[in-house]
Amino acid sequence: YSFWQKLFEKYVVRHERTVQHVFISGRLKKDYIDKYRFLENKNCIVLPVGAEPVNTLERVGNYNKVLSCGYIGSFKKGKGAELVFSLAGQLPHIPFHIVGGSDDEISSMKREYPAENIVWHGALAYKDAMKILSDKIDIALLPNQKEVFLFNNDPKSDIGRWTSPMKLLEYLAYEKAIVASDLPILKEILVDNENCLLADPDDQGAWCSAIGRLAGDSDLCQRLGKNGRSLIEEELSWERRAEKSLEFYH
Repeated sequence: YSFWQKLFEKYVVRHERTVQHVFISGRLKKDYIDKYRFLENKNCIVLPVGAEPVNTLERVGNYNKVLSCGYIGSFKKGKGAELVFSLAGQLPHIPFHIVGGSDDEISSMKREYPAENIVWHGALAYKDAMKILSDKIDIALLPNQKEVFLFNNDPKSDIGRWTSPMKLLEYLAYEKAIVASDLPILKEILVDNENCLLADPDDQGAWCSAIGRLAGDSDLCQRLGKNGRSLIEEELSWERRAEKSLEFYH
């Protein structure tokens, strides 16, 4: 933050006409209350980012085949894309679909991770990325690291402790089996063995085991996917998010 950004934030947070504070994660709410103690007596709620429930025909997986893994996102430091590329090399019998990255980044990663089971789709428009998620990806990977940087070389841009990944909500909405990093911020939404499998972001062996478990258990994939879908419909849709934010005014 610049001096003026900090000043503006303080002005908005303290203004008498600011009647409600909405945070995308519980950790972000806690840190703001620690910073502005008077918020303890204000209306503060936690509402993760939402997702739209997806038409049944777009989300139903076919688990009677060789399952594929997928990652949708940037290659920025902390997103964990390198972990996915490394896993592909260790699991050569499983296709890995990668959506994201510039042409230069993909060329560099192809040299560093030459696994033949990686399908590089590149950066796609949202609709096309969701088409890949719907049609090509059975096991969606969310390999966030403990530190997630908006800008690769700027340690001050770490948002790992607060982030509420949009892709996580989309994976849930599309009823995908998910393997995600075992991090407190993600566990505000995810529950191990209920709507995902969690794995230590520093333990590639744990990720291989989780993926192998899903690849060999179609019933587990379907159960996790259905539970994730229900979470979106009942708690985390954009409509439910709007309703919850307006409850204060009723």
